Amino acid sequence: MSAFVCLNIEPEEGSDDDVDDSKEIQIEEALRHYQIALKFHSQGPDFYEDAAAAYKTLFKSEIFSYPESISSFQQNEDYGDFDDEDDFLDGADQTNDALPETNTNETPSSLPQILYLAYKNHGQFLLDQLKSKINRARSVSPNGNIIFSLDPLEVRSTVMNSLRLLVEATDRDDTDLQLWRLISRLCDFLGSKRLARYCLEAAIETDDGNYDLWPEPQGLDESLATEQLQLLLRTLNDEVAESEISTLPGRKTGLIHSLKKFVDPCPYLPTPPESPDKLSLAALLEVPAEKQDIPVPMRTWESVGKSILLQISKVAQGLGRHHFGIAYRIVLPSSLDPCPKSACSLKGGGSVASLVGVTSTEDSLIATPHSKELQVDLVEAFQKTHAVREILPAAEHEQNNHAVIGSRADHDENDLERMEAGIASPAEHRPSEQQTDLAGTKHTTEQSRIPESPRTMWLPTRKRSSEAAGLPEFNDTGRSKSKRIKARVSTTDGVSEDIANQYEQQLQEFVMADSSLFESAGAPLSKLGVNRLGTLDTLRISIAHIDHSLVDPTDVVAQDLRSLLTSWNLEKSNIFLRKSKGGDEFGGVNGSRNFTAFLENSKHGSQKLANVTVPSRDDGLSDFAESINQDWLSLDQLALAWIEKILCPDLQVDRMHAVPTSMYEAERWPESLKQIVVQILVQRDEHIYATLRDRLDALESRILTSTPEQAPYEFDITGVGLVTQLQHIFEIHLDIYDRITNPSSEVDQQTRTVQLDRLGRWNSLATSAMCKRPSIGANDQLDNLSIRFIWASVLYIKLTDPSARDHVVLCFKDLKRTLHDAGYPVIKLQNNAAMPEVSAEAAEREISSLTTMDFFLSIFVSDNSEPLAIIESLEPMLEALVSDTELRVEGDQVATMINKDDGTDSELPSGIGSVPAENQHKGAPKIDSMVQYLRKASLPLRLYLWQKLGSAYEAIQYPPRVLSCNFRRMELIVDYLQSQDHLTTTRETRHLDLLGWLRDLDTLVTSTLSSAMSEPNAFEFTDNIQLRSSMAATSALQRILHVYVLWKDSVRVGQTPVSQLPRGSALNSHTASMTKLDNLQFKTWMLQYMLVKEAIQQEPNFFEFPSQYLLEHLNLLHHSLGLRDLCGLQGKRFLKLIKSEMLNHKASSGLYTAILKDGTSNWDRDFAQIIFDLHGIKVLPSWWGLRYHGCTPDILDREAAMELLDFVVVHANRMNIKDLAKNELKVALDKIQAAIKLPTAMTDTTFNKRSIISFLKTAINPLDMYRSFRGLVDLPSIQINNESAAIAAKGWYYLIGHLSLAKFRAQNRTIPGPLDDLDNATIYFRQDLELGIQKWETWYRLAQVYDVKIEEYTKWNANKLNTAMEELKALQRNAIHCYTMAVATASSADASLEDVGKMPELYYDFAMRVYASSREPYSMKAFGTEDFERHFNNAQTGMYKGRPFRGMQLYAAWNFSKVLLERAVARRPQAWASWYLLGKCLWKMYDCDDWVRGNGKAIGHKEVLNAFKHAVETAPERRDKEPILEPHYKLLSILNKLVQRNRLEPSVAFEHLTVTSYARKVSFRDEPGKWLQCVKEVLKALRSADKQNWHHRMAARAAHIAYDHSPDNVESAKAAKEELTQQIFTKTMNIQVWRPEHERAGRHFVYTTRYVNFFVQLLIQIGDTTSLESLAKKIRKKAGDFIGHADLWDSICGQYMKLLRSKGDIPPGNFDRLFKAVPLEVFMLNADRLDTWAHQPTFFDSPLIDLIRETMELRKLNSNLMKATGIDDLVGDAYACVYEKAMPEIIARSNDEENRVRMRVDTLLTGGPEQQPFAANTPPPPGDVPAAAAKTRAKGVTRREVQKRAEALVLAASKAAKTVEPEPVPEAEAEAEVVGLSPPMPVMEKEVSSSVPGSVHDSADDESELTEVEEFVDAPEEAEGLDLDLKGGGEGEGEGAEQGFDEEVEGEGEELEDMEEEMQTVEGEL
Repeated sequence: MSAFVCLNIEPEEGSDDDVDDSKEIQIEEALRHYQIALKFHSQGPDFYEDAAAAYKTLFKSEIFSYPESISSFQQNEDYGDFDDEDDFLDGADQTNDALPETNTNETPSSLPQILYLAYKNHGQFLLDQLKSKINRARSVSPNGNIIFSLDPLEVRSTVMNSLRLLVEATDRDDTDLQLWRLISRLCDFLGSKRLARYCLEAAIETDDGNYDLWPEPQGLDESLATEQLQLLLRTLNDEVAESEISTLPGRKTGLIHSLKKFVDPCPYLPTPPESPDKLSLAALLEVPAEKQDIPVPMRTWESVGKSILLQISKVAQGLGRHHFGIAYRIVLPSSLDPCPKSACSLKGGGSVASLVGVTSTEDSLIATPHSKELQVDLVEAFQKTHAVREILPAAEHEQNNHAVIGSRADHDENDLERMEAGIASPAEHRPSEQQTDLAGTKHTTEQSRIPESPRTMWLPTRKRSSEAAGLPEFNDTGRSKSKRIKARVSTTDGVSEDIANQYEQQLQEFVMADSSLFESAGAPLSKLGVNRLGTLDTLRISIAHIDHSLVDPTDVVAQDLRSLLTSWNLEKSNIFLRKSKGGDEFGGVNGSRNFTAFLENSKHGSQKLANVTVPSRDDGLSDFAESINQDWLSLDQLALAWIEKILCPDLQVDRMHAVPTSMYEAERWPESLKQIVVQILVQRDEHIYATLRDRLDALESRILTSTPEQAPYEFDITGVGLVTQLQHIFEIHLDIYDRITNPSSEVDQQTRTVQLDRLGRWNSLATSAMCKRPSIGANDQLDNLSIRFIWASVLYIKLTDPSARDHVVLCFKDLKRTLHDAGYPVIKLQNNAAMPEVSAEAAEREISSLTTMDFFLSIFVSDNSEPLAIIESLEPMLEALVSDTELRVEGDQVATMINKDDGTDSELPSGIGSVPAENQHKGAPKIDSMVQYLRKASLPLRLYLWQKLGSAYEAIQYPPRVLSCNFRRMELIVDYLQSQDHLTTTRETRHLDLLGWLRDLDTLVTSTLSSAMSEPNAFEFTDNIQLRSSMAATSALQRILHVYVLWKDSVRVGQTPVSQLPRGSALNSHTASMTKLDNLQFKTWMLQYMLVKEAIQQEPNFFEFPSQYLLEHLNLLHHSLGLRDLCGLQGKRFLKLIKSEMLNHKASSGLYTAILKDGTSNWDRDFAQIIFDLHGIKVLPSWWGLRYHGCTPDILDREAAMELLDFVVVHANRMNIKDLAKNELKVALDKIQAAIKLPTAMTDTTFNKRSIISFLKTAINPLDMYRSFRGLVDLPSIQINNESAAIAAKGWYYLIGHLSLAKFRAQNRTIPGPLDDLDNATIYFRQDLELGIQKWETWYRLAQVYDVKIEEYTKWNANKLNTAMEELKALQRNAIHCYTMAVATASSADASLEDVGKMPELYYDFAMRVYASSREPYSMKAFGTEDFERHFNNAQTGMYKGRPFRGMQLYAAWNFSKVLLERAVARRPQAWASWYLLGKCLWKMYDCDDWVRGNGKAIGHKEVLNAFKHAVETAPERRDKEPILEPHYKLLSILNKLVQRNRLEPSVAFEHLTVTSYARKVSFRDEPGKWLQCVKEVLKALRSADKQNWHHRMAARAAHIAYDHSPDNVESAKAAKEELTQQIFTKTMNIQVWRPEHERAGRHFVYTTRYVNFFVQLLIQIGDTTSLESLAKKIRKKAGDFIGHADLWDSICGQYMKLLRSKGDIPPGNFDRLFKAVPLEVFMLNADRLDTWAHQPTFFDSPLIDLIRETMELRKLNSNLMKATGIDDLVGDAYACVYEKAMPEIIARSNDEENRVRMRVDTLLTGGPEQQPFAANTPPPPGDVPAAAAKTRAKGVTRREVQKRAEALVLAASKAAKTVEPEPVPEAEAEAEVVGLSPPMPVMEKEVSSSVPGSVHDSADDESELTEVEEFVDAPEEAEGLDLDLKGGGEGEGEGAEQGFDEEVEGEGEELEDMEEEMQTVEGEL
């Protein structure tokens, strides 16, 4: 049986059938497995195997794979963690995408609980299982000791697995205190006191600084945790923390002592020793001591050093196993694992700043060697890899268990370390801000794997490609491909070629745009001698080369940029987005520190880093690890061994073939390796110094013990290595001290003192070592090591004693001579920033810097308070420095231009080939020495000096020189990037330098461009020579930056694959970097344009068409940038620039006008594209293709809109106004107008406005209309000269107004709507006229606006015509005034060809307005002057009031229209509408009466017929639309009228009629009656052509033809009715009259009224009352379809009532004749009887009743529209007829009935005394009536009573008609019906009460619709009283009722008479 379903309850959207219950099912399944596992677990050790299997099955459930099941720690590992709010906000969007989607609403609430229980109980199960194994493995040794046969590694592994599970449980619920205690115990067992303490502190509730007066007592678990923590603190000797724990409130001390045995949650596990003197954990488990492994992630020296340093940090923190006697061994990964090329392979450039000396972070590392920051940094670096252990399957062989356990031990230890880093407090684990900044500059650490055990695999924590990890991709060349793969590769070769071709096709658009741009930009540059931009083809070819020697130096930098973009990462983003340098590091406040920084930067910047061949990746690493593992070395010894391998030379090579060098000398280290070396040397300085000192002492002992008799002691390999190592360490410490004492270092003084002491000790040790070795070579010259030692000693003096500058200078001079004697050796120390180069040239630089220190010190110490002094000291030196460079550039340019063979004899630009006198500088010796020094100085120094000079000029406010200095700085940077100093460095160094210099160039280009665009004379100081050098620099920079554009295009089309985008803050950095590159390339193009523009201005004769070139170049640049959506960069600065340039060029050269007249469109399209990019508007027609360039449109302000006026007005005027209203250009026009806005009212415009308004309000003067033809009509006005007048002069307001008018006229509306567009058009046209009255077209369009308003008011209904004729008259006068002014201004102005073409339209519209105002429904009302009377003064009569002039007469109006139309057809003879209207005017003039014509000239019918014949001939034949029938019909109608009036013979009329095509098929014979037949046939043809029945006049004409020949004949009336009902009137009397296309608005309402009058006349004549009633109802409901609806209704009602009277033979005045003498009581009694008789079934069929009913319905339909007196009279007369005819018979029959009743009553009265009560109700005899009642005047019958009785009579007849079926009428009854009486009533045998009629309201529910209730029915109270009186049981009751009713009526009559008397009294008083 189906379930019950409630039908009245809608089912919920999420019904049970649609719910996904898979999660609930999976959770229930997991819960079942959990219960099984818990059951086996609780049954004891015998069931532990089953429990283990059950737990294994449980953890295979699907619930553990849910995203919401992942722990928070794992989510942080997979998707990143946000340490601060900024990182979180930056990466919110990316993490939302990265994190798995979890819907907490859909996650069952039981899931977290089952996860928590599963992890917790599984971890407890492992511990219980371990407890069982320990109990089984416990035994007693022969000596009585307890021993365990269990493998301790297995125990440790089990504890680690349990710890993992319990940690997962705490992640689900961290409120379980027992769980925290258990985790703490396990961590304590594993040797991590730190984690054990952390867990116990987490379990104890502290007060958080809030003192509670009444603390709650601790719970049991919390008390046990407190005791457990106190024991742990006691082992750690932390007395302070222990004392705080002991004083915790609420602690139960007594209870804890009794439960002390329960403090340890795992008593079966051994307890770690409390102090070092006790037994170790290994001893407790009887595990023999063994070596501790140091896993190395990669087979590199750097990775080994990092691992050693990590172990040092762990031991310092107490995290690792470190006790006395422990040895370490190095575990290298497999040699097959990919790794970088070398441990010392160059990872990036830069100085040794990251070692210790630059940032405060590194200073702090040296200050606190065991700081937590260093440890955390190294731990984090090591944690980037972690072990992923594979669980052994159950079927694994037992022989592998031991190996697996051994591998797990190391794995578990690493996991424990990772847990320590993860569970530790955030404050300890989070790096400092300085470390974060340092990490941003570091290189990414390579990801690798540690050695794989048989079941252990190490994987990176993130999925990274080999390219992202910095690992090379090795191709498997030792194995050949299979045949299948070879076949697949061979078949895909063609596909690859197709894909490549497809990519090239996609790039073709970009390539073409860039090629044109490069060609356009390079042409003027080559003329100026600048050829560094090149071509796009050469650039694309160059970046495809791998060998740098095959390409131009500029393209080498381009290749580097391409490589950077390909391998872009977060590190590069951080470098590129960092704050710009460019010499700014010297711009601090402290002058001496700035100077020291300058010296440091100058020295470091001058070094050249050579490309050294990198050795193989192993490079003895395996041998080193093997030797370490074979020996028994402590951690300090291991660190020293690694330092020796790094710093000691490889002395095993043959000295005859190679010079032994160390890694320190041979290779440039990456920054990470430098950090490791420095940190190990600093942290283990004591041990390293003591060990090396002992070795040196031993060496000295051997030297001293050698006797003179023996051979002299010769240094062996060990001695040479020792001395070299000591020298290297001394140099490194020298570099460290140099860095921590430089001005940018923030190292405290204590750290500097410690390092100085350390440096002094190593100096002494190195000096002692160098003194013990021979320093003279075979040639009696110092070897390189000795020279380095001397240099280092001098540098030591310079650093430690700054006051000994003179001594240092002498030392460097001696050292220079020594180098000269040694043959000028050049010693490169790439890893030492303090002494990067040892050479004579470096010594000379040192001497120069020391000797020029005073001068530069004055420069750096001085501020901008004395800018003139800075200018005087710096400018000569810097100008002399650049003069040689400019001369060389000029020479190259001249040679290039002379060798250029282009077939033209162009002159060289001025200044080329000759050196100005001011540039031939021969300065003083001091300046020369400074120039010589600066030529060899570093680039940052020269940049700073130019910046200093620019700042000085900025202080004196001279921007041109500031701009020149900025250009010099740009030139220096670009020249450096293309110099050998930069190109000969390593690839990584070049990459980092390129990023830094691009960042500096971005800052320079930004400031330079802003100055060049904002300052009017920005290039005043820049001569043509500097312009060329600056253009060369910008061209080279642009060529470099265009590589980024090419790379981006390749990525866009998919040709260059890119790795997955970063997430979080890395994505933001990447996006910011790419945007910055876009901006830099964008700004460089703009700056180059400004330079070229200035060069053209300085050399105007050198370019033939400079302006055209500039515009062409800008447009090409715009196109290229637009393709890549880059036009909107920098706040759309470029778009604004090109817009300004194009407008300026248009204004100066007239190019805009020339292009428009020429017909070309390039300028238009480019300018329109710019406007579209700027403001998002299309200022060209829609067929002009505009492209979206990714620009966000700006708001169009007034200034920008004013600039667009000329352009949009010209293009808008070219379009047809109808098309413009539908075009996209219209949207642009609206936005421009919204920005411009209408001007505010001013005095001048106010005068003109008042003049116009007063003119429009005046009456129409016919003389003005005629004067307009001669241009003599004018208005007083004032000339306006302001911005608004300029806008109006361009035709803007006229255009907007015309557009609004056209928009309204173009709407195809079917219902009336708002007139907002017309109002707007009126506003704009009037505004245009207020700013200049003499505008004929504006007057014309304003007149059209008024015409359209009139048409709109009269198109839909006739309400305005009936109720608001005054408003229509005002609109007509406004239109006629505007037409008059339009004709007048057009006649007085010099009309153009375009204006001449518009004049026929003006004449036609003017004539149409005048003619329409003269015809119905307006009937010359607009021309009337009666409303404009004013006062006049006459000398004879004085002041009088009269009309100002004689108004326009009817015939004059037609004549004026005729003149206008004649002018129109003369100019446009093919306009059929003009001919048609002209014919109508002529016909009215011909057909009018003589009194209308007056003195006017008569018109002949030939003129009329000729006009219509021209209209017929010129009317177009429209096949796709309805044909134009108006001229054809009008010609036929006029010919018929002329024939009917005997003014034209039928034959002649037919000849005229043959002009129309509709009469050509009609045959005509000149016989009587044939003409009408011919007219009918033509009308039939015309009506057949009117398929939509629009032309109603033809149907009316056919009806009149049928009726007019015999209007008194009924048949003619029927024939006319038949014609009208075919089209105009339907069978239901609906009127179908619509306005045809060419008919004047409102005219069809005139015709509709005429048709109704004519049709009513026909119906009256026919006698069709039914149709007339239906027609009356239709007319009454549609008052808006007729003109003069009230008059029409009065006429119809009068005709209708006459028809009813004649039909019912009701004489007028019958009411007064019959009821005037009848008392009201008698009338009421007889009326009641008549109502009773009306209920008879045969009474309702009386024609008089129907007549009364129809009259009542007419009264209701009237609704007081006309006075109802006539209708009431008809009702009273009809009721009187019924009363008169039926009452005699009714009274006779009633008297008989009353006699019979009276006899029955008499019999009853004589029957006994019991009938006496009835006598009390008998009325008193007439004699007993009171005298007051006898004196009352009798009341007469009122019309109101008659209307009420007539209504009741109709209601009664209606009820009888509803209840009785019609029956055959007998002859007697038929005879009675003729006289209007009912048949004889049968004798009533029922009780008297049944024969008495009820009240009128007895059937209130069946009340008819004849009239309103309140008009014909008394109040409810009166009716109820009447019912009670009439329903009595006897005659007395009936008489009482009649008497009461008569008294009531009599009372009403008295009240009415009293009111009439009072009214007469009041009138008499008035």
